[in-house]
Amino acid sequence: MGTIDPHHLSQAEGDIVSAAALYRWRRAPLWIERFFRTRLTDQHQLDLVDGLEYLFLFHRDGRLREAALRKIQGPIPNAFILAAIAWRLNDWVDPIRAAAVACVERTFSRTSPQVMAEAALVLLVRQGTWGRWGSERGVLDAAFERRDVADILADIIAKRSTGPMATIFRQSLRSSVLDDHIERLAVAASQPSVRAAATQSLIDGFASWTVGWRWQWIDKSMGVRRRETAFEKRPLTTQIDRATMIRRGLKDRAATVRRVAMSGLIQHEAALSDAHRLASEALTDRSKSVRERAEFILSRAASRPAEITEL
Repeated sequence: MGTIDPHHLSQAEGDIVSAAALYRWRRAPLWIERFFRTRLTDQHQLDLVDGLEYLFLFHRDGRLREAALRKIQGPIPNAFILAAIAWRLNDWVDPIRAAAVACVERTFSRTSPQVMAEAALVLLVRQGTWGRWGSERGVLDAAFERRDVADILADIIAKRSTGPMATIFRQSLRSSVLDDHIERLAVAASQPSVRAAATQSLIDGFASWTVGWRWQWIDKSMGVRRRETAFEKRPLTTQIDRATMIRRGLKDRAATVRRVAMSGLIQHEAALSDAHRLASEALTDRSKSVRERAEFILSRAASRPAEITEL
């Protein structure tokens, strides 16, 4: 199972159960069979065979899933197994979730940071869809707060040119352990969406991430509402000069980053003495959205004397 991509965990579960016949119901041996051979139960096999505990994480019998979690003691060998253990934090059976918490606390701190980081690429995105866990989430968040894991995760986010790295980056900001890497990601990340997200965090001075969705009433008397994304945020533990980040973002090769920087210039115009010059230079930007923001800054500046005169 070590070769299975942890991104395919939910799809692989059915294949594993089918291939290994990990079903709850077992055919009872015929009376004649009992005289000629002894068939080990699944529990006996789990007790006797090393490594079978990883397979039994997918067993349809909840008692055996729990027993498998309790048998796991050492470092987790690969990202797929680690993701499978974390998945049991959201199991529908309370004792299994409790066993998963104990397993995570016992083993994740001893697991290779590379394995932890590779699993984090999946778990940071998927855990937002888990609806059965509660306090169990805290043990997984704590496991990913290791400094060595954060260093490797930041390198992966910076270098990988495919995949939802911006989403992973934002979810990783739930903890402050990645704060020291944000400036590097804003400058050197391969994906423009990551550079844009990092630049925005530094300009805003806080990290934000999605936590699901909520209903927003449009007309409560008519029962009209819409669903919108819900966010949480926290202040960053590291502070970078906002003006420097805006100027740097305006020079980025990606329009996505320049747009974020120009929005920051609109919001913090008073903090930059050369704001109007920067806006004037952006009037020739290739991106229409950047030009429109620059035009807004200059038009707002042009209207100020008139406003003062009227007063």
